[in-house]
Amino acid sequence: MYGVIMRIARSTRRHGARSARPAHRRKNLILDQRLIDRARLLLDAPTETEAITRALAVAIDLATFRRDLGTAARTMYGKGRFAHLDGARGLDFSGFVPPAARPASRRR
Repeated sequence: MYGVIMRIARSTRRHGARSARPAHRRKNLILDQRLIDRARLLLDAPTETEAITRALAVAIDLATFRRDLGTAARTMYGKGRFAHLDGARGLDFSGFVPPAARPASRRR
């Protein structure tokens, strides 16, 4: 009986069924240590791994929010709910750069 169960389990894995284990994988990445330290402080993470995980979750949430905001704004703009003050048509959020990603300005 046990052999039959193991063969069934092996065959389902081959056909793309996901296992019940979390999708954690070891990665070897070259990252800026200052960014990791900053994320760890800002996100109150106990470890660097947790800081990176939380930062990725925040980045995904921000990207999703921006996408949804753009969709809603385009919908409202198309229905005449608001208009640009300068008379420009269309909405373009592609040039938005979060403050953390902007290069630091040089002081003289």
